[in-house]
Amino acid sequence: MEKHIRNWIPCSAFSKFSLGTLTGIVIDLIFPGTVLLWAGFAIGLFSISHFLKKRFQISKYFIFGIFFLLYVLTAFPEKFQINPQKKYFNVSQKNPFGKPEKIFQKKFREQVLLDLKEAGLEKNSNRIALGLIFGESKQLSQEFKTKAKEGGILHLFAASGLHLGVLMGVQFRLLSLIPSLGYNTPRIIPLLTGFLYLSALGYPTSLARAWIFAGMLLFQGLFFRKLRPVDLLLGSAWILWLLDPIRFYSVSFCLSFGAVTGIFFFSYPIRIACNFLSDENKISYFLKENLSISFSAGLGTMPVLLLAFESYSFGSILLNLIMVPLAGILLPILYFSLLIQKTKLILLTEPIWSITEFLIQILIYLSENLSKPLGFYKEMKGSVWIGITGWILLCIKILYYSYFIEKNYLKNTEQSIEKETLSSYEKFTENKTTSLQSESISIDIKESQQTYHKDQFPYNQIFNSKNIIFIKQIHNRIARRKDEKRMNFYFQTIKRNTVTS
Repeated sequence: MEKHIRNWIPCSAFSKFSLGTLTGIVIDLIFPGTVLLWAGFAIGLFSISHFLKKRFQISKYFIFGIFFLLYVLTAFPEKFQINPQKKYFNVSQKNPFGKPEKIFQKKFREQVLLDLKEAGLEKNSNRIALGLIFGESKQLSQEFKTKAKEGGILHLFAASGLHLGVLMGVQFRLLSLIPSLGYNTPRIIPLLTGFLYLSALGYPTSLARAWIFAGMLLFQGLFFRKLRPVDLLLGSAWILWLLDPIRFYSVSFCLSFGAVTGIFFFSYPIRIACNFLSDENKISYFLKENLSISFSAGLGTMPVLLLAFESYSFGSILLNLIMVPLAGILLPILYFSLLIQKTKLILLTEPIWSITEFLIQILIYLSENLSKPLGFYKEMKGSVWIGITGWILLCIKILYYSYFIEKNYLKNTEQSIEKETLSSYEKFTENKTTSLQSESISIDIKESQQTYHKDQFPYNQIFNSKNIIFIKQIHNRIARRKDEKRMNFYFQTIKRNTVTS
């Protein structure tokens, strides 16, 4: 848990710069017109921090980020200054590349509508297919939309990272099977097709965030650099603010980034808390992964939903455990069906559309019949503060409980390693020949590695102790030097270290 928390400290200059800009934006929203005052205050803290330890010093890139915000607010006030009195913002431009892009968007929509019409889907199935492809809930009937809202699954019909992830992920898997394409091509092509899909839908906020995420991950892989989750979040938020500041302040932006932040921050503690589910069993592992993602995304979006809509579906976690995997299966089949439709071959199109419609009907049935009993939809209205308080307490409890479990587990693991070390030493002293001694230690080490490797926590956390490092070092030296006196001296060192630790 300590390492997990430390990973939320920005490590790149760009993320620190972005943090400075975003901090200034938040301050400007809370205290309008005081950014310059707070910038001076930050400079003062920056100067004072040089007299402190390095880990307490304020990064110069953070200060540069604040000054960049001051510059754009002064140079481009019409674009970047937000009037806090406004409750609604105009819809930003959906075709920044002009008329050709507008024509492309229109033709894309017309072609999809034509393909679905030729497929001959049932009316409700056709609406669901349109909602999934275009990521628009307006394609749904009002009754179905209400049930989806109560069940907390309306996000499935909003263009999001799920849609783009499925589209790009399937392409990457298929292209990576072709060795001649090398390392870069299977990563670049899905990014380009993802941008075409983003353009065709008019750059929705959540889909734009997902595409920027994918782009940053692509460059990370191309240049063999490792970015932390906080670097991805800060960098993508800064880019979105710079390109489309109006949508940056929208509820959809908060929901999208809230969900991703929740997944990055809470999924690991929740997996630790669910350590009673074995990783060896595929079903329990699948359940643990989906539960951690669904629960953590719910925690990330809960305060936004309570403050913006004064309502929340407290059972949405359970329903999303079923609906999200189903949507993950349905989406690639739906995209593939649209491609097959272009062939006009009835022998191919009819079977694939039959499978697609069957899955859509399952989605409709589960949404209509499980939303109310499992959704636990609640209108908070005047008692939003109760929900926010409960959310804060729940987050603290999850983090504390996970930290407590991990700490106890690692403590027990170290004790077990100490016993294994002493046992290895005792077996060594009982043997007479050098070859038998080396073989005995080798077997003990391999058995202990296999035992702990099957456990539920990562291997590198378990063997991160002085004792096992000493055993490995000594075993390697035994293999090179068959000197009984030297080996006895080394194992005496191990025993003393084990007793003192």
